Amino acid sequence: MFTGESSWSLGVLVGLPIVIILCLVALAAIVFGLAVLGRDDDGHLLALMGVGLLVVTLGVAALPKIGFYPYSAEYHQWREVSGKVTDIEKRLVKSGDGMQEKYVVTYESGNEFGCLDTRCATVEPGDTLTLTCKRAWQYTGVDGYDCNFVTKEEQR
Repeated sequence: MFTGESSWSLGVLVGLPIVIILCLVALAAIVFGLAVLGRDDDGHLLALMGVGLLVVTLGVAALPKIGFYPYSAEYHQWREVSGKVTDIEKRLVKSGDGMQEKYVVTYESGNEFGCLDTRCATVEPGDTLTLTCKRAWQYTGVDGYDCNFVTKEEQR
């Protein structure tokens, strides 16, 4: 199914260093507040602010859609999938307050992938299609894949 090529999503490449930096700042505030400033009110306030920053940072990072939940790499990596297309259909799906057109590509293996790119409209059964896909988490439904168009080789 997947060809082995993968790359981390932008959310991980940007978000993870931000989370690490915020956690280090929070830990430094806790240590500085308790160890350096000692037992006065300023030290306790700084340590308490550090604890608050740490809790908020880790809490937001754990949230679905905003943070890193679900914690499996397939939800945070773009993976290349390629194969011969047996069927392609388009559907309207909810996107925020509006609707979005999505193309559902079915490969010979029976796997279905949702293509977010209008170039998927040019794909016909028998064509070889390469997509980059990331697993999409759904709260009340079955998790699927959101994909972007890479290349298409037409059937001859």
